[in-house]
This record gives sequence, C-alpha cells and structure tokens, in this order.
Amino acid sequence: MGAANGWLIDNANSATRGPSGNVNEHGLFCFLSDELRRNSNVPFEKNSTVITAAEKSGSFDCYSSSVLFADVLTRLGLSVTVVYAPGHVLLEGETHMFETTAIHTPRAMPKTRAASQYPISSRSGVGSLTAAAWMLAGHLYAQQDHLSRSLGAFNNAVNISPENTEALFNKAKVLERMNMHGDAMETCERILKVNGSYADALDQMTRLLRKQGRFMEAFKASFRAGAARARNDGSQDF
Repeated sequence: MGAANGWLIDNANSATRGPSGNVNEHGLFCFLSDELRRNSNVPFEKNSTVITAAEKSGSFDCYSSSVLFADVLTRLGLSVTVVYAPGHVLLEGETHMFETTAIHTPRAMPKTRAASQYPISSRSGVGSLTAAAWMLAGHLYAQQDHLSRSLGAFNNAVNISPENTEALFNKAKVLERMNMHGDAMETCERILKVNGSYADALDQMTRLLRKQGRFMEAFKASFRAGAARARNDGSQDF
C-alpha cells in the first residue's frame, strides 16, 4: 500500500494545493476518490459493512477504503478524524466529511450537511481504524462459532476505541450467544451511554429483558428502539 499511496500523495499535492500551500479539502478528496477508481480494478461495495468484508474479498468497503484514505490524508498533513455511524465509517477533515465509498452520493460535504444526513454514533482518532481489523476478526471467528476468540477480538477493538458502538454491539451479541446475559446487558447499557438512540442495542436489551422476565422494562426498551428508528427515518441507509 505504501508505494501506491506514495503515487497518490505526489499527485494530490500538485493537484489540490494552492499557491499559498493551503489544501482544498473538497477538491482533494474528490481527486483521490477519482484517481483510486481510475487506476484500480478493485470494485467498491455499495451498502457494504464490516460483515460484507468478512464474507467477500477483492473489494473495498467503508473500512478498508477509510484506512487507505486516512493514510494518504494524514501523510498530506491533514488532521483526520474517524466518524462511526451504525454499520458505516466516514472520515472527517477540518471543514468537510468524506464518504469513502460514495458512488452516486457526494463524496465530500460540509460538516453541517453531513451531520444532518448521517446518524453519527461516535468519533475517534485515525488509530481507531485498527479496531476495524479486530472487528473483522471477531466476525470471522463468530461465523466459525469460535465464540471465545470472537469475544477476545471484539474486546481488543473496544480497548482501542472504547466508545466504538459497533464494536460494543457486536461484543454484546457474542456475549448473548455465550449465554452471558448479564455481561451482554451491561455492554448494551454502555452503548446507550454513548448513543442513547442506538436502536439495535435497544432491540437486544429488549430481548435480554424478556429472557429475564422483566417485561415492563422490555416494553420500555422496545418503545425507545421504535422511537429511535422513527427519528432516523430520513437518514441515509448504508
């Protein structure tokens, strides 16, 4: 990846820096996105998630493309933040948010517009992309029913990015499969402290509460999940 990124960096520097050396974030990201598609036979997966990456190879998804773009943008001197939405990853610069797998939607948009379009769960530093690799490992282990290894991988992801709600949610799912319902419930509660409108975590909490015979609390959690989804009806699907 280093050699390929070196080529991108050289061309990006010449194409998107003004006479004063300032970077046009919107132009830079569109340039990188166009060049990657023009010079690569690797397809982008529309509506891809880390689960898709675990099931298919030979294609970019929002995780792997974010790693590539974050590497290039950081080496160009931009301050980049990783933004997590449910089942999705974006990058955020000083003025714009970058949709790394966009095909027909805007690839770069002002932060204010992006905030209204994406149900953002949390933000982390670029190093948190390492958590995506552990999440992929966790999914692969879970698919093979290696639940202890899967739990360990998701724990590693959470240790790197403690407020990564997707990593926490997948940890909770594995805990439930292992019949560790108390730990699963605590993990759901931790998710909701970060994002009280995380509908999937509320669904899991509803299920866990019903298993414990706590039906009134389950009803309240289910109502909260429905309300969260209603609020996000206008958001983009991934």
